[in-house]
Amino acid sequence: MSKSPSQNWQVSPEELDKLCQSNADIPHGTIHTETFVCKTTGITKKCCVWTPPGCEKSEQKYPVLYLLHGIGDDETGWRVKGSADNILDNSLAKGRMKPMIVVMPNGFVSGEKPNEQIEGGGIPWKQMPDSQKFDDYLIKDVMRVVEGKYRIKGDREHRAIAGLSMGGGQSLEVGLNHLDLFSSIGNFSGAVHRTNVVEKYPVLKDAKTLDAKLKVFYHACGKSDFLYEPNRKLVDDLTKGGVRHIYREMEGGHIWPVWKQCLAEILPLISEAMQEAK
Repeated sequence: MSKSPSQNWQVSPEELDKLCQSNADIPHGTIHTETFVCKTTGITKKCCVWTPPGCEKSEQKYPVLYLLHGIGDDETGWRVKGSADNILDNSLAKGRMKPMIVVMPNGFVSGEKPNEQIEGGGIPWKQMPDSQKFDDYLIKDVMRVVEGKYRIKGDREHRAIAGLSMGGGQSLEVGLNHLDLFSSIGNFSGAVHRTNVVEKYPVLKDAKTLDAKLKVFYHACGKSDFLYEPNRKLVDDLTKGGVRHIYREMEGGHIWPVWKQCLAEILPLISEAMQEAK
């Protein structure tokens, strides 16, 4: 599907601005906050869940997108800073996507977001969650709670994962290690600078298998992002290996306008892929 999506999924800056604005003339989804005790750690965590208009009264089941934040945020980041609820409301109203449920979990397994300040405004990478612990937490805790409560289809064909920066790296980690659970992956300016991604995930060397499993493999990064080079190297390696993917470069750095555009663009792509999987 990602070879030739049928609709115009890209957005201009002007279109993105409209998608990010609250619109009183259209139906609105609902943001829920779930609080739960993790079986993997015993720690109480939260996640935000966006449900489309009418979901609470409907008997149908919905596809799901797990949308992950960066190291400076928590489960509220995509809504408070990323205008996710407005982008979802407007995308649905404009026919850019079909109804789905979007889960925005807290990305820190053992505690809250880092409060360490680094001279020069750097990012405290040492405080990133352990990848295996996050893998267990997302699948055994977040998915267990959310898919046990909401009417989610719950098969890999109708489940996607995407995220920004730290969340982009987590999306690659979880998605590529669990192609039995996810059929689409989105990497927005992913934190892929500390490892050779192709070596870490052998499936990236198997284009035939990966193309058969992944319906959408979306990568994007700002041209002036400090993570541009490692993300570009990853995409170049995918191209050399013949792995089907979508790559977008946006104006800007490691900033929310870039990630808002990523979300606005991936929604129609994964929505179309999920519709094809009926």
